[in-house]
Amino acid sequence: MASGDEGTKVLAHLSFSSSIDPAFWTVLSELKMTKLKLESTPQPLCALYSPAAAAAHRSEQDGGGDEPAVAWMNLSGESLDIAFETSRRSVRAGGTVMVVNTMDAFKDIDKKDHLNKAAAEMSAHVDSGAAEQDPSLLVRCEGVVFSDLKNYKHVYWFAFPALCPPVPPVLAGAPAPLSTRLASADTRQLLHRGVQQLLEASSTGMPPFFVVDLAGSGDVCTVRPFSDVQAVAAGSNEWWLAFVDPSNFATNPGWPLRNALFLLQRRLKLTAVTVLCYRDVLDAKEPPQESRSIVLQVGLPAGDPSATSIPTAVGWEANAKGKMGARIVDLAPFMDPRRRAVESADLNLKLMRWRFLPDLDIDKLACTKVLLVGAGTLGCNVARSLMAWGFRDLVFVDNGKVSFSNPTRQWLFEFSDCVDPARPSEGTHPRYPASPPPLPPLPLFPPPRRPPTL
Repeated sequence: MASGDEGTKVLAHLSFSSSIDPAFWTVLSELKMTKLKLESTPQPLCALYSPAAAAAHRSEQDGGGDEPAVAWMNLSGESLDIAFETSRRSVRAGGTVMVVNTMDAFKDIDKKDHLNKAAAEMSAHVDSGAAEQDPSLLVRCEGVVFSDLKNYKHVYWFAFPALCPPVPPVLAGAPAPLSTRLASADTRQLLHRGVQQLLEASSTGMPPFFVVDLAGSGDVCTVRPFSDVQAVAAGSNEWWLAFVDPSNFATNPGWPLRNALFLLQRRLKLTAVTVLCYRDVLDAKEPPQESRSIVLQVGLPAGDPSATSIPTAVGWEANAKGKMGARIVDLAPFMDPRRRAVESADLNLKLMRWRFLPDLDIDKLACTKVLLVGAGTLGCNVARSLMAWGFRDLVFVDNGKVSFSNPTRQWLFEFSDCVDPARPSEGTHPRYPASPPPLPPLPLFPPPRRPPTL
């Protein structure tokens, strides 16, 4: 961490790490198969994060030990449905995810340009004032994914864009616990009650940022929405910028604060601000006995007052080795092999339809019954072709026995079917399930009675 003037140092933030539920990959795979197909259009995404106390509470319920030194950005099976109801303990982070078709396409994506495009949108929201009215525009989650649908492997890389001001903010003095800045329990109760009212007034979970207005000597505490920041900053009362902080570090705030400080520097031209890092459970009925929240004094060094250029951005998450790079999740060991066989076969058919035969009705083929008269060399190859095109209900009729020369040309039979002529009608069953499992048991009528031909 670089040092500035005496008593100040550049403010460091704990970055997000993605925490992805397996259900997210299931929904994303279904979306790719049924809607996106060969398209790579970015899809709306909604991730969630919680204050540090809520994350610690979940860790304790799961039997975890020490708190992880990470701030989780959570993606679930509902993250691709932007209309889903947000938990009252969470904050929404909107964004997009782009699913590409090949690993080469994933590698060819200009990650820096991808992040800068998001930064340009966020900067435009800051300059227009939209981010003040809707502070959720300052918290985003962007992802690129390559899904190997046949092998249930997903290569992914998520970014959480943070705008970089010309001169970075600095930390002036040591962070202070909330209880030392608001010594009165009644005042802390007012703060807690104000957070609850703000939460109840929102239909999309807790807003990521809000303002705390301290009247008089700080005994009267009023929680106001972030849209009031300009009016509060222009007033005479002491005030704090507050944000829902996912960080559990004693001295470092979480990642979302970066963009709020950028807004204060760029739009309000502030040179200093007091920041409340709100880390307590959002929907608790009573304020905690020992608050985890801390208060920071942050300096905002003045940059070019006329600067309106698009800022640069950072935010790509590190991989499991702590280096900048993509992550891989392999779900194949957790999948039922029979289901994998079915879905792989169906994927082949869908790829043929997407590329060459858009009018092919796969569901109709799967429900069509086929009667094959003759299970010899020609019948076996016709059956294989029908199965490759998605027919799933085949009935064979053959009046003969399996000869020793048949198995090399007829995939339904094995050598044991030639040795044991007493059970020729069962000869096809061990081979038939090698195709996709939903196929029904193979009926043979009448039993084969073809004499062996040596």
